Amino acid sequence: MQLVLDTTGLHLLVKSSVFYLRTEKLEKMISPSRVSSILISAKCIIHSSAFILAAENDIPVYFLGRFGKTTGIFRKDGFNNAAEIRRRQILFGEDSKGVIWVKALFVHKLHEQISLLSYLKNRKQRFKGDIVSTERGLEETIGKIRGLKGSLSEIRSSILGLEGSSAKKYWDCISLCLPAEFMFENRTRNPATDPFNASINYLYGMLYTQVESAIYAVGLDPALGVFHADQYQKPVLSYDLIEPFRAWADKFAIVFFNQHGYSSSWFSTRKEGVILSKSLKKEMIPAFHLFLNEEVRFNRSQVSRKNHIFRFAGELVKLLLEK
Repeated sequence: MQLVLDTTGLHLLVKSSVFYLRTEKLEKMISPSRVSSILISAKCIIHSSAFILAAENDIPVYFLGRFGKTTGIFRKDGFNNAAEIRRRQILFGEDSKGVIWVKALFVHKLHEQISLLSYLKNRKQRFKGDIVSTERGLEETIGKIRGLKGSLSEIRSSILGLEGSSAKKYWDCISLCLPAEFMFENRTRNPATDPFNASINYLYGMLYTQVESAIYAVGLDPALGVFHADQYQKPVLSYDLIEPFRAWADKFAIVFFNQHGYSSSWFSTRKEGVILSKSLKKEMIPAFHLFLNEEVRFNRSQVSRKNHIFRFAGELVKLLLEK
């Protein structure tokens, strides 16, 4: 489970070798064996003993901004097989295997988007024509990406252009299938200008924590990206590895809001954009974790969505270490 600390003034301490949560209204003991990561999104008081207990149990602690984006990470130091894997990561981007991997990365992403559109096609009959047209457009993009020739530096701009044009069609189609209160004109990030984009941004932030955990778990260096360019002190490898799994967060948001409808108390508009309320996060976060633990088929195997992410990172390591 992810332990989410989103209450201002909350205290996190340690008692009898377990985490001890305390607020004015609540006291709770949680065994570290039950915690996969800790997410802090409010002004809390964290005792040093809690950080030590987290490090001893390989539990990463993520500090999130108000839009769900990771602003800082605390974790146990060190990488497994660090030196060899990092050497291979540096060379991988310009290797022919790296080009094949990147192309497959975006093909995976497009296939997952098509899978989501097929799911919607069976439930939104009045938009079937629009959905079928979008599916065909994404299939054409897959063919074009597979047909690209050259090194990664030579094809990077072409991939970005193809992915960007297909994304516009995809998001236009997604908007059609949403309740009226959640429909939007454009995909907006930071800041989000509407409730659905704000929700997607927050869910992507949560998904990044899963991807980063997988990266560290298999010994990869998060600062060495393959497709995405290196940025100082940014975990750019997670920007690569998250791509095939974004459509999962998209699907969750669509299903969640179609089932729960719209509440004006769930969102507020500030000068920095639309943000999610605490009441919505309280509903959404546990539901998203249940969603990630559901078993689905991906990459020819059937396990939980969370395990697929870890397997995908592990497969990259195997590819890097191949002779």
